[in-house]
Amino acid sequence: IYARTSGYLAHWNTDIGTQVKSGQTLATIEAPDLDAQLRQARADEATAQANFDYAKTTAQRWQEMLKTQSVAQQDADTKVSDMEARRAMLASAQANVAHLAELVSYEKITAPFDGVITARNVDVGALVTAGGTPGTAGMSGELFHIQQNGVLRVFVDVPQNDAPYVTPATGVYLTAQQYPGRHIAAKVARSTGSIDPSSRTLRVEVDVDNKDGALLPGAYTQV
Repeated sequence: IYARTSGYLAHWNTDIGTQVKSGQTLATIEAPDLDAQLRQARADEATAQANFDYAKTTAQRWQEMLKTQSVAQQDADTKVSDMEARRAMLASAQANVAHLAELVSYEKITAPFDGVITARNVDVGALVTAGGTPGTAGMSGELFHIQQNGVLRVFVDVPQNDAPYVTPATGVYLTAQQYPGRHIAAKVARSTGSIDPSSRTLRVEVDVDNKDGALLPGAYTQV
């Protein structure tokens, strides 16, 4: 999980081993300069709204006077054009506010899905840059690492001789050294459909239900 907004890490809420839910706040970034930009953008939007409202009222008034030939057509058209220009300026200001508001919303780092935190790479006060590396030397740009462990994906390289017989209907079970004699049911999810010319094997992905947390992500098993 990376930062989308630059600032200083105000605090973090979850450490390694924490089970989190989708949308749960993992950490909060302080970005006072961005907050100030949003306030300025909203003030500019209010100004643009006022200018548009005035231009709209003026254009409507001149259109009414044009019906009685009290003003020239050219002058009335000028007022209408000014109103449309003010409308465009208002739309631009609104878009800027929406853009900055979206960036401000990223000051809260949230979990994209249910899972467990397996790495926390930032501390309070660290400078975090959007899409880049935090301000501590030697650290990667990743703030947190989260893994889903409810369903695990197992990668298997099936020898060429057996590859034609592997289909989604093929029965699969897993064994792990830490559970001798236990067969863990799984299923073929997909395969590459081609033989790797370097190893002469077929890469197959097997999904295994791991709601009980018996298997740990990254471990070796036999399929």
